[in-house]
Amino acid sequence: MKLKKIASLALAGIMAVSMLAGCSTTSVNPEPNPNPGNDEPTVSGYSQMLYNHLTNAAKKKVTPQDSNDVNDALAAAMKYAAGNTIANSYDWFIDGDTHAVNNSDWRNAPDSLKNGAVELINELAAENTLKESVWMAFDVLDPDPANYQSDSMNISMLFVADGLKDYDAVMDEVAAWIDQEIQYLEDDYDLPGDDYKDDGGHSMNTDYEYTMSVAADTITLTADHGKSMAFVAVNIARV
Repeated sequence: MKLKKIASLALAGIMAVSMLAGCSTTSVNPEPNPNPGNDEPTVSGYSQMLYNHLTNAAKKKVTPQDSNDVNDALAAAMKYAAGNTIANSYDWFIDGDTHAVNNSDWRNAPDSLKNGAVELINELAAENTLKESVWMAFDVLDPDPANYQSDSMNISMLFVADGLKDYDAVMDEVAAWIDQEIQYLEDDYDLPGDDYKDDGGHSMNTDYEYTMSVAADTITLTADHGKSMAFVAVNIARV
């Protein structure tokens, strides 16, 4: 009788070990699948969202980069947009499209929005002005004999849209404003008269990279039928 009990206990022990061994093989976490070919930079927030809407040619020219300074500058710019500005713009100016406030073509933009765009420029010490259109603002970043050694140049632009529009859609429309201009950014510069070396090779005295920082926020007038305005600040810096 005692032998049968010992044999039963031994068999139970063998089965328990087998079960534990089986569990150990199924509980191992699999290795994460690699994603070859995906070498695009990744950051959080709106900088990445706008970057995702750029063409591949534009993506090669800029690196998305989150910036607390741009977030703070947008907050300062939005202080100029009082309730009447938002309500009237919602009724008369925000027609479903996304508008660049820094644009000489948008002459009917309320002065308060223009003042906000100027505040954005001032807060970030940007080199462009309110009256320069989008393509003119980008031209400010073109290197020349006077600024080619500067590594702190930037331009800042303010865009506005219907606040009920999805942010992803707004970023897609902002990308349409700036994509081609980003493609045109100069990534090298040769001093005048030094375009080619004696041996015929290109000298390329200075190389440039560019960062793109984006902030976005919305003001909604809950007491005025939910009329709202989305604000997007875009900062392009030459580094």
